[in-house]
Amino acid sequence: MYRLDLSAPQLNLPVAFYRASEQGAGRPFVTRQRKGAIALFALERAGPRTVGCMRDGKALKAVPPMLNGLALLHAIPANAKPPVGTVPLYEFLDEKSGMREY
Repeated sequence: MYRLDLSAPQLNLPVAFYRASEQGAGRPFVTRQRKGAIALFALERAGPRTVGCMRDGKALKAVPPMLNGLALLHAIPANAKPPVGTVPLYEFLDEKSGMREY
């Protein structure tokens, strides 16, 4: 029987991020909750040519590479050529409430 190394870079696949039940100062998304609506799909760990993203106030922002270990999720930069089949992440801002949806 073969052993599969799940830490291999080739197996860094997008996972579902669910909306957190609390939209306060904590994490806006969780991966293990599996309750409610899926907010987005993204990478849980850094990969080649990805950037880490953290919550900055109400928005997700890219972080410097030295902070990748603290990132909430990892994504392909907007100015990079994405792999085939990649769907961009869009941010929608409700101007009245200031809430953001992804």
